[in-house]
Amino acid sequence: MDKWFVLQGSSPAADVLNKVRGLLQHRSFSLNNPNRTHSLIGGFASGNPAAFHAADGSGYQFLVEILSDLNQRNPQIAARLIEPR
Repeated sequence: MDKWFVLQGSSPAADVLNKVRGLLQHRSFSLNNPNRTHSLIGGFASGNPAAFHAADGSGYQFLVEILSDLNQRNPQIAARLIEPR
């Protein structure tokens, strides 16, 4: 499943951010699971430069929302997501 989540986050589809947001509700995904979180959110942030660095800032805003939530749940996961790669 982790590899599948990476593929979803790094998809070149125009609506990938909406798909990633939708996958946050997927039955096999949990922000409490570090590997799943890194697969989907990390796959989007580091594996999808076009969508993450969108001109409207939506990719950055999404990451801020996720990191704010994760910092309350598990600061180590949040910190891992913002490490440079």
